[in-house]
Amino acid sequence: MKNRKNYFQSKRDEKVKRAEVDVEEIVWGGKGLTRLNGKIFFVSKAVPEERVKIRITLEKSDFGEGEIERIITPSRFRVSPLCKDFKRCGGCQLQMMNYPSQLSQKQKIAENILRRWREFAKFNEIIGMKNPFFYRHKGEFHLKVKDGKLIFGFYEKESHNIVDFENCYLFDDKFNLKLKEVVKCLNSAKCKNSLLSFSLSCSETGKDYVLSLSHKGSFKDENEILEKLSPANLKGIIVENEETQSIRTVEECFITYSIKQSEEILKEIHFKVNPKSFTQANFEMNSLLIKESLRLLNLSNYESILELFSGVGNFSLPISLRCKEVLSIEGSEVASKDAKFNSTFNGITNVENINGDVNEWILKLLAQSRQFDVIFLDPPRSGSFEIMDTIARFQPKKILYVSCFLPTLERDLRRIYEFGYAPTEFSFFDMVPQTYGIETIALLTRKK
Repeated sequence: MKNRKNYFQSKRDEKVKRAEVDVEEIVWGGKGLTRLNGKIFFVSKAVPEERVKIRITLEKSDFGEGEIERIITPSRFRVSPLCKDFKRCGGCQLQMMNYPSQLSQKQKIAENILRRWREFAKFNEIIGMKNPFFYRHKGEFHLKVKDGKLIFGFYEKESHNIVDFENCYLFDDKFNLKLKEVVKCLNSAKCKNSLLSFSLSCSETGKDYVLSLSHKGSFKDENEILEKLSPANLKGIIVENEETQSIRTVEECFITYSIKQSEEILKEIHFKVNPKSFTQANFEMNSLLIKESLRLLNLSNYESILELFSGVGNFSLPISLRCKEVLSIEGSEVASKDAKFNSTFNGITNVENINGDVNEWILKLLAQSRQFDVIFLDPPRSGSFEIMDTIARFQPKKILYVSCFLPTLERDLRRIYEFGYAPTEFSFFDMVPQTYGIETIALLTRKK
């Protein structure tokens, strides 16, 4: 029987294709690009300028994918990851590269995706961080009971298996300790099988934490969850029932951060934000993003601005200090409420916040013959393809597009180009080091 098992095992092994390939560069998604017999293969955890032996995991007519079995010639850019779970965890993609090479590869990724605009636009060098670790102030974590114990973490790459990490180096030590404290509290709950996921957010000061937890249990379970979380010393707790769509909040459910006064930002601005509202995960880079936006806009105090997908006022308020007025439209009721509060809290009176569907509202404004000198938009990852033609109909002097997802940005730029606008300058930010993510600002003007 043993020989029969070994025979079939060897037959299966013969079908597994292996090859030695040279890694050329990192592409969007974080994988290394290689070539084999004229076909492109994408390899996880590969570093440019190294030769590796790969096991081919997927092969189609036009591309393939592979995993490293052995590094034959290591790249001069390869480093040992800080995280012992890096090989499995899907939270990071680039910890095996030194930071200068991460920035260099991200610059290439951005320029490759946006290559059609080289004749129109200036490409600025990507702005990185002094310390590319410990920068996140919020995270979303999945929960699962395994062998009677509640585990938490990110999903394993390309799967729904949870990697129960010991320590995540994207967060500082205090955040990691608070994570473990929260899960320890939840582990003693009888209803832990009903828990699905949670997000933990921290204020800029590093002192106040707010938890938002999703479950599929009963109202009685919620009472137990809140009771068990009491020792975690959280500023606020939000409990959401995925099945009934009910939400319970306890204590003060908000985090705070500020944007310091500078040459570009005329006064210090303070924000109070519900954790369900979107905020950038990196406070340090967020400030740089705002400063660069103001530099590119080069506003004067007589200009009117239309801001789309305006969130909590992160851009609206600094922009308002340099122009006549800002009309901001945000689809999320929670974020729009935060934006209104932040305007009042900071004594800013020239921002009008509207809560509603962006697509519907810009058509209303167009029908009212409203005019704006600048249109500013910061859409979600899905972009804003369906409204690019409407934006162009306002005929603004400038459009500033902030994007966290380069493929949809490039698609949207091609769309609005048909209606007379082209990018003239790009700025790039390493908002999420150790991952393939790139935050991009595109300045567009009317074509001559």
